[in-house]
Amino acid sequence: MDGMIFIGVITACTHAGLVDEAQRYFDMMVKDLHIIPTMEQYSCRIDLYSQAGLLEKAKAVVYGMPFPTGVTVWRTLLAACRVHQNIELGKLAAENLVALQQQDSAAYLFRRDEIELRSEEMFPQKELFVATPEKEGTEAVTNDGGGGCVER
Repeated sequence: MDGMIFIGVITACTHAGLVDEAQRYFDMMVKDLHIIPTMEQYSCRIDLYSQAGLLEKAKAVVYGMPFPTGVTVWRTLLAACRVHQNIELGKLAAENLVALQQQDSAAYLFRRDEIELRSEEMFPQKELFVATPEKEGTEAVTNDGGGGCVER
């Protein structure tokens, strides 16, 4: 049995959401069959944890790999951070991705989304409202969507 088979098995577990089983197969590969994991197998684990929303586990795998971390690993982690809205880890992934490949648009798109998300947190969009006149002869006031009010 060679390591390529385990890439397929771990990937299948990832798509089926079988995190524990995938980890068991990885451990079997290393401990029982004495197969030294490749960058591709580590990448599969990162993808496994990322898709399951276990981003801290994915980060631990990234920092525990015996290889330099490549573009694919950071892109995988960055995509998961977008899905699971983990801004801090996404920022780290984006910075590392830009350091490795400055022209990678994924990092810049994440930064744009991060800024947008943070601005929404700081300035929640207020729904348009209409105040009913209290007295006959007065006019309603409406939010114009730009933060000011316009009399009608």
